[in-house]
Amino acid sequence: MTTYETLLIADPNFEKKDVTKLVEKTEAALAKTGARLAKITEWGRKKLAYEIKKQGEGYYILFEFEGAKDSAKKFAEFLKLQEEVLRSMTTRKFV
Repeated sequence: MTTYETLLIADPNFEKKDVTKLVEKTEAALAKTGARLAKITEWGRKKLAYEIKKQGEGYYILFEFEGAKDSAKKFAEFLKLQEEVLRSMTTRKFV
């Protein structure tokens, strides 16, 4: 199993309950891919270097998980389809 990190930037206009729903939905999608979630870190609302979808800020969430290469690809595809996710990036973590 390989360790991956996915950083996603969510809509900054979310309330706390909306962020919780997004995290739960994302956790469920990650479990469906066969990956094992290691850690979730919410970085909170931060200013973006440039606007994305007319938003100057975003809510940052970091997911660390272990899984096969296709589970990381499937997870990235899932995130691309989510309207509330402005941008996401998955990288392999070298331990």
